Amino acid sequence: MSPTRKKTEEPALPGYEVNESATLSADKGRELTGAFICNITEASIAYTDNEAQYVRIKFTIPGRLNSQGTLITYELGSEIDSRRVYLTAGKGKNHQPLRTKAIFDAIFMLLNVSPELAEAEALRYNYQTKEEEMEMTPQLIQLIGKEIGVVIQQSFTRSRKLINAFTKEHFARNEHVTLKDDSEYLEAKNDPDCMWIEDIDAKPQPSFIFKRWFDPETGRTLSEITDEKEPKKISKLLLRLQEADDSPKSLIALDEEIFNHLKDKFGDALDTSRIIPYSGIDVSSEPAF
Repeated sequence: MSPTRKKTEEPALPGYEVNESATLSADKGRELTGAFICNITEASIAYTDNEAQYVRIKFTIPGRLNSQGTLITYELGSEIDSRRVYLTAGKGKNHQPLRTKAIFDAIFMLLNVSPELAEAEALRYNYQTKEEEMEMTPQLIQLIGKEIGVVIQQSFTRSRKLINAFTKEHFARNEHVTLKDDSEYLEAKNDPDCMWIEDIDAKPQPSFIFKRWFDPETGRTLSEITDEKEPKKISKLLLRLQEADDSPKSLIALDEEIFNHLKDKFGDALDTSRIIPYSGIDVSSEPAF
């Protein structure tokens, strides 16, 4: 059953105007950090090779046009992937992003729809033809075409690459052969010494991190509607995002991410003397991050 919506004459988000092109601010170039009313154009469900489930949400915002006068299509991302919102962890992972899934799943109650899966067209890049082409993908079909409120944090991230976490050797896909014939790449993917990390040589690109859904009519979150409370959570979240650091990770932060990954993987057996850090900081003992 859909939660009852109560319209109010007061602004949905005190201190912020929420309408078809609402935004928190444009400071620091973060033009898409804020609360928006968006229209969903794609909601594809897929799995990684490690069986982690994720959703690709594409959307438009009324009034946001490109130089040709057509609506700009954006894509929601997460802290670990600029084009995917992960709902479950993969095999062998010791964590489960249940909080993200719970936050994401609120959309079904807010819109009073079911998570029905059906095949629908989606634009995908074809590595053979080097062009974008339409293909059929499993999608949360009842979300397509729906209007929903969303809070987004615009961040700037680099693309990720597969490296040897100790030596920093990079393993790229050989686009001249099929994946099953790319033995070096496949071997690296299955090597416990290897991991995915931000590419320090790549140019940072804007990504739009999903934070929260809200009712587009009242500005209230699902819990505020269910508990019959006034809309305050989105305003508080926007204030926190205003102070958030949206810059790419520093070299020291990348070294910390690599060290934590290796420590989690090898435990006490980790030989830290093998680690060649990006930052040049000696990590032959416990790093002082």
